[in-house]
Amino acid sequence: GLKVQMAVVPQWTAARPWSFAEALRVLRTVPVQPQVLKRDRRPDSHLVLRREMDAYLDCLRVSQADLKSLKVIHVTGTKGKGSTCAFAENLLRRHGAATGFFSSPHLISITERIRLNGASIDDDEFAKYLWVVWGKIKACGLPVPSFFRLMTMLSLYVFKKKKVDVAVVEVGIGGKNDATNIVDNPSACAVRVAFKMFPTPLVNC
Repeated sequence: GLKVQMAVVPQWTAARPWSFAEALRVLRTVPVQPQVLKRDRRPDSHLVLRREMDAYLDCLRVSQADLKSLKVIHVTGTKGKGSTCAFAENLLRRHGAATGFFSSPHLISITERIRLNGASIDDDEFAKYLWVVWGKIKACGLPVPSFFRLMTMLSLYVFKKKKVDVAVVEVGIGGKNDATNIVDNPSACAVRVAFKMFPTPLVNC
């Protein structure tokens, strides 16, 4: 019969960073959002999430002071979040700011989720930073976070290292259980609501 050869998931080692292809294989092992949402239906789930995100960012040495220095523009809502983020990022960049932009989902490449000065992060840089973050999480003895939470902390880590002037951050599922709520003091918040859309508990404006 037909034999299908499965790609080997690389193990983390300090010897060398992952290639982009290796990084993608690693990400396929990360729990996706629907699995996590089942657990997040508990009444205190947002408090649990906060403690978990605090632990991860402490491990990465990303403090609330660091997040405040990023001058985060936090964008939420029902429809039009991505467009609002893109307009804001473009405007800031055209006025000379070094920008970071975190959004989801991506259309073609996962690198679209983390943009620097309007351009998707380079494949090799994405792989390198994921390798660094993964190694730190492993060294701290923390479990692998969900995909969106990993992408959130990866983007904030990259923005800190790149010393952007401002970071435009789009929520994921929205509401109190969104990982981007780890930013305590954003410089600005934007809410984009399509009032004809029936409200859901996952987009809580």
